[in-house]
Amino acid sequence: MLPDRCSVKQNDRDCVNPPEYVVEIVHNDDSYMVGITCEKHKDVVSVKIAELQKIGKIPDGTCLLYTSDAAD
Repeated sequence: MLPDRCSVKQNDRDCVNPPEYVVEIVHNDDSYMVGITCEKHKDVVSVKIAELQKIGKIPDGTCLLYTSDAAD
């Protein structure tokens, strides 16, 4: 079961939009779900993932965003 809202926080405020995408990193034969996001924050999340990968905070790999209803 997924949370009922987007996992993005901006300007010290939680986003109240419902999640539309599951964010997953695929690295070698492994995959890691790293969050959920709404349509509004999809690009923000993609940029943040790339930044975190660049500094080694999360594994390098392909960032996948798929609709949250596909996860049900």
